[in-house]
Amino acid sequence: MKDDRGLYDSVMRAADREDDCRNLFVRNIPSAATSDQLKGAFQPFGTLVDCMIVYDKASRASKGYGFVKFDSALSALKAIDAEVRILGAVVSKNFACLHAKSVACEAT
Repeated sequence: MKDDRGLYDSVMRAADREDDCRNLFVRNIPSAATSDQLKGAFQPFGTLVDCMIVYDKASRASKGYGFVKFDSALSALKAIDAEVRILGAVVSKNFACLHAKSVACEAT
């Protein structure tokens, strides 16, 4: 068991160095939600490095998705495993790199 813990710690240290392991793609964000509300919904899981909702450039309306970046991969995992609500709506979340790969696969 001690060896397993060492391996786990080693993997988590490596994951903490990778942005992809700390950056989450969040969708189904209510259009009335603010970046502060997004931040407040994810702060309980760990220290946030960055947090943003994506807006349409022309209309300035929320596109209903955004990104949350934690300082550690473990915090990101905790957020993925939890039910997160913003303005009463449950948001969907996953690692941002997985979203990018699925969009690339759909384009081919």
